[in-house]
Amino acid sequence: KKNGDIIYLEIKANVIKIKRNPYILVIARDVTERRRLQQRITIQNRELKEINQKLIEIDELKNEFLSRISHELRTPLSIIMAYTSTLIEDMINPSLDSPSRKEFLEIIQQQSNKLLGLIDDLLDLSKVEISETMLNISEGSINEVIRISISAVSGFADSKNIKIVAELDENIPIINFDAMRMRQVIVNLLENAIKYSPDGEVVKISSKQ
Repeated sequence: KKNGDIIYLEIKANVIKIKRNPYILVIARDVTERRRLQQRITIQNRELKEINQKLIEIDELKNEFLSRISHELRTPLSIIMAYTSTLIEDMINPSLDSPSRKEFLEIIQQQSNKLLGLIDDLLDLSKVEISETMLNISEGSINEVIRISISAVSGFADSKNIKIVAELDENIPIINFDAMRMRQVIVNLLENAIKYSPDGEVVKISSKQ
């Protein structure tokens, strides 16, 4: 158009004769709105396919997550039940000294915290959205998160006589990350390292800029 707008035309041409003279009859129809509608439909279909694929992936992740967490819930629960049962029996027939009772209660507390963390994971799962990742970004020290994570699994490590050695780069600056998510990742890595290491081994965790 004169104003620079582009329009889409559907053009049909035919040869006709008028008084034996050949003419070309051209009919042009403005189909701009139809073309724009087709483009919008094409874009929406593509977006719907992408969303559907994300839904499929999220559903697969949920199934995998639920399968894993249902298995992991049993471990701390079994430990809590075992140590609680021992303490109850000790009330009837005392045989444990004070340090042992304290150690048992600390183990129960640690495993309870682990259970709470797994339950938090399940609650987070119910909040999963397609449009955005569920992250709570803030400034923090990655080394401090590692230290907290080591403390969270210390009882599990002690039960296998495994020593955890941390080699942390103190030059790492304060950075932006989700502290809770990072702790979940590090605790999971440490627990796997402890779980699949022979008794008496050393598990090393390090950070580096």
